[in-house]
Amino acid sequence: MDREPWNQTSTKSGSPNCAIGYLELCVLETLQRQKCPYGFQLLQLFEAAGLTANAGTLYPLLTRMHNNGWLDSTWQTPEDGGHPKRFYSLSKTGKKMLPAMLDTQAKQQQVLKQLGSIR
Repeated sequence: MDREPWNQTSTKSGSPNCAIGYLELCVLETLQRQKCPYGFQLLQLFEAAGLTANAGTLYPLLTRMHNNGWLDSTWQTPEDGGHPKRFYSLSKTGKKMLPAMLDTQAKQQQVLKQLGSIR
């Protein structure tokens, strides 16, 4: 059975890495709607939406998604001379993946709903 790269199983336990896959979906969906946020802004947006994520999870995930070609990024240094920030946007690949990931998420939600109605 072929797996999408965003739906891989954990190499240590063999169990689905659902939390990371869901966070990847949230990153892509947010970048679809927001103009080029940087990592800390993504954390703030997630927190405001009720999604708990931490920098130790998000930043490696963003790097992996960028290395996989799902995200584009640019480094910008603030005019006041602060630390450079890496701003993210969806790549062409990320834009193509998002609908399939949303479809998979909808199917998973439907399964949960059906399981919840079993008596």
